[in-house]
Amino acid sequence: GGENHARKNAGGSTVERVTKYKMWTLGVTTGFLSPLTGTSGPVVFLPLALTINYPILNALGAAQAIQLPIATAASLTFALTSKVNVALGLALAVGSTPCVVLGSSLAHRIQKFHLQVIVTTVLVVASIVLFVVFFFVS
Repeated sequence: GGENHARKNAGGSTVERVTKYKMWTLGVTTGFLSPLTGTSGPVVFLPLALTINYPILNALGAAQAIQLPIATAASLTFALTSKVNVALGLALAVGSTPCVVLGSSLAHRIQKFHLQVIVTTVLVVASIVLFVVFFFVS
């Protein structure tokens, strides 16, 4: 059912896990909003997961894990309408793959507070840039 689960988080301490219902709700919300907004699963999932006190390192790991099924389904759906630039997608994949290893490694080595500052800053700056582009540049 909807019971909480106590498990070890990536830092080794026991944390109270969110209910299965909340996780299902996060999955449905992320699965719907990610392709609708053109953002990756983590952009939608991460802020939602953190609002329900999901530990940040665990949230980052889960956010990365959900990218593949969401990106695959969304890309295939958009490909049916000929709206996918495959060459650009491949170039981005090749360019970003080595940096994924570096970023993941760094996330596990820095203090929780600093990780929270980095995540928050990146999301806020990205939101401001998006807002400016949509409403003042376009």
